[in-house]
Amino acid sequence: MVSPQELREISVLLDEALALPAAQRNGWIDALPGEAARLAPALRSLLQHAGHAETADFIDRGPAFTAPGDLPKSSFGTGDQVGPYRLEREIGRGGMGEVWLAERADGQLKRSVALKLPMLGVRRSILVQRFARERDILGGLAHPHIARLYDAGLSDDGQPYLALEYVQGRPITTYCAEHGLTLAQRVDLLRQVMDAVQFAHANLVIHRDLKPSNVLVTDEGQAMLLDFGIAKLLADADGQASETELTQLGGRALTLDYAAPEQVSGAPISTATDVWALGVLAYELLTGERPFQGLRRDVEQGILEHEPRRPGALPADLASIVLKALKKAPVDRYVTVNAFSEDLERWLRGEPVQAQPDSRWYRMRRFVGRNRAGVATAAARGRCSRTACSNARSAASRRVTSTASCGARRRRYVRPTSCRASASIVTVTVNA
Repeated sequence: MVSPQELREISVLLDEALALPAAQRNGWIDALPGEAARLAPALRSLLQHAGHAETADFIDRGPAFTAPGDLPKSSFGTGDQVGPYRLEREIGRGGMGEVWLAERADGQLKRSVALKLPMLGVRRSILVQRFARERDILGGLAHPHIARLYDAGLSDDGQPYLALEYVQGRPITTYCAEHGLTLAQRVDLLRQVMDAVQFAHANLVIHRDLKPSNVLVTDEGQAMLLDFGIAKLLADADGQASETELTQLGGRALTLDYAAPEQVSGAPISTATDVWALGVLAYELLTGERPFQGLRRDVEQGILEHEPRRPGALPADLASIVLKALKKAPVDRYVTVNAFSEDLERWLRGEPVQAQPDSRWYRMRRFVGRNRAGVATAAARGRCSRTACSNARSAASRRVTSTASCGARRRRYVRPTSCRASASIVTVTVNA
């Protein structure tokens, strides 16, 4: 069995190999020096499926299921029966198993399900353990934006299966692009996802693999969170999840483009890890690109060492919200997913957001921004009042009249009592 230390070495070497043109990889492996040469067989095997790996750590990551392509031929076929379910067609496959559209063969329920079947090879024990953990996690998560677990069990020949809600939808990024959603509509959709993730956190579950392919949006505009295959249960009172024996044996489970710094560095993860992934998802959803892109080593270096570029095309407050979720240190991010969502709601309402430094000028600017009509009306009234006051004073000075009678003159003029259009008439007698 490959040791955790060997897995780390393979991960580093695999990064280097994948950065080379495919034609040069075998020669590079043949030239590996000293101790590294012992890892050559494992590297060759992994590179055979390099085109299907999403990260350098895909050795045993969770099932980010992709469309069937050049992966090894499935041992299942249309019409096969697994437990009480009859397979109809394959709808996805990944590093941990396959997903089939299926229906119950016993006729008890006429309902299509997404049937997940783990690949049972040399790593059978690890895969089955992860499958069992996903079953236990999903069994406790009943939420309108989380795909439901309907059934789980073993077939007569020992094949584990999970029967999940079949979601007909598009990845959230694809859905937004196809429907031309506005920024506000995208934020609303993202907040549906956050509601589901916050619910999982409240049930002591960290998803750990939030990305567009794991968030499908239905034709009705409902976001559905999928795939808790590498989710982890919180073990500590401070909201952190310690490394389990399963993770130590199976290697790091992540999708690099959406992985938080603590995932990449191997530090303990927490709910803040999902806050980071939601920040990456928000960045991509609102700008059309991810905060860190390029070769794997460039992405990893960016995640660990560089600040993401400020999305200048976004409104200042919205950009600040996204960047707060992408702080390197978990303690500098939003404390909870709910806090992240609430700040987005403040932006939608035009209110001051927590991601911006607080100041009297900033709050006044946000007040004016969300009350433009009222402020404009008040300003217009103020200008009218000042004009009326000035006009009243001018009229008063012009309306001074003098009448001379028997050595005395009477002067009559108007004195304004306020800066309103109204004025009072005052008559004064002045000796000649």
